[in-house]
Amino acid sequence: MSAHVVPLSSTLRDDLIDGVLSSSTVLGDNVPRWISSIRHHDAALLLKCRITAMEHRKNEDKSRHEYILLTMQYQGFYRTHARYIRLDRSFDHNPSLVLNHYRTLIRGGTILADDTIIISDQLYLDGSYPLHEVRFDHSRAPTILHLAALLEAITALAPNYHIYKYMCYWHSRMVFDSLTHLFPHYAYEREKAQMRGRFRWSVPVIDRRGGFVIGTKANHAVVPENDELPSLPRILNRYLNITQEMLMTPEQPEEENADQVRF
Repeated sequence: MSAHVVPLSSTLRDDLIDGVLSSSTVLGDNVPRWISSIRHHDAALLLKCRITAMEHRKNEDKSRHEYILLTMQYQGFYRTHARYIRLDRSFDHNPSLVLNHYRTLIRGGTILADDTIIISDQLYLDGSYPLHEVRFDHSRAPTILHLAALLEAITALAPNYHIYKYMCYWHSRMVFDSLTHLFPHYAYEREKAQMRGRFRWSVPVIDRRGGFVIGTKANHAVVPENDELPSLPRILNRYLNITQEMLMTPEQPEEENADQVRF
């Protein structure tokens, strides 16, 4: 994934957008807080921040963590700006809490998810490799507004982290599959695409009824490729409602704006 990047140090004040184009080289935030910070912007401004490409990536280290990497372009007053957006799901790794969190998760319990977004003018791949990649039709590409609505829908459906249901694999699949379902694109399957949704190392096998470990399984497909992902229709329905709300202005009734939502 490549893009022409304009350093933020040269970004003119007129082109700054709080929460999207910042005066800082790296903007990182908790997703719900980030959504709140950009909701005060005019929808027309957010619709100008187009997402041109997306990658579903996987770390090479033992964690086999997966995340989404997006490329965004914004036509400012003086120039076109490009930024990279990274989306992750994890949980609080505070040293005083992490051991109890692992105990809860290994028994099939849940804890509050830590969904994060990082927007940067530099590309940090963090020892990861691409699984799937898409390029969006620029004239009908998703925008920051659509991304915010989608992330809000995903977080609302599953605010908690679950080691088998609502972990980073699930979160990345929901973002990737939702955007490819909603917007025209060109898809590219990469060499290690079959590793999507899989642990490489042994992982605990949980008794779904009793919630305790009954063994381990190597190279386990936590989110298999043939999974119908019943969460997806529910997320898309939530996305529709949130997008309509974000496109609304006080002077315009809802029925006059429903046709502005792209599918």
